Amino acid sequence: MIVSVPLLFTLIIFCNAQLITKFQVCSRSDPNINSCLKSAVINALPVLKDGVNEYGLLSLEPIRLERFVVKAMPPTHFDQVYTNIELYGYMSSQIEEVTAQITDDSFSIAIRLLSGEGRVTSNYAFESAVFGGVDVSSAGQCSVTIVGKAVHDRVHFNSMFQLTRR
Repeated sequence: MIVSVPLLFTLIIFCNAQLITKFQVCSRSDPNINSCLKSAVINALPVLKDGVNEYGLLSLEPIRLERFVVKAMPPTHFDQVYTNIELYGYMSSQIEEVTAQITDDSFSIAIRLLSGEGRVTSNYAFESAVFGGVDVSSAGQCSVTIVGKAVHDRVHFNSMFQLTRR
């Protein structure tokens, strides 16, 4: 969830002319590039909501992830494995700040947003899961609702890429 949104927004900047006409373009030399990017991200959300199939851009509502593993780290001493993850609510989030760093061979973008109401559903598996001396090993489905949470996303690319029509 956290990486998906900035990645999609980053793709907007480097796509070909046919797709880019749908989006606000920000000049790398603009002294107010962060403000321009914030506006571009906000304006891009309605276009990206359902995805752009011809370019392989997936829907933002929901965002789907096949698998995510939270590695064991105290106080939990077991891996938390989540699969078939669906994240809802990015469309109701408020973009508070966008910060980019662009050089000739790298690009990074950070987006700070305030979630309206986000919901995550997935399958989970906790194996050999002992927590506080109690075996909590289990598997099943889970759902989490997040309201009014600030989220900070960051993605970095070491080289430029081009988005092409399928």
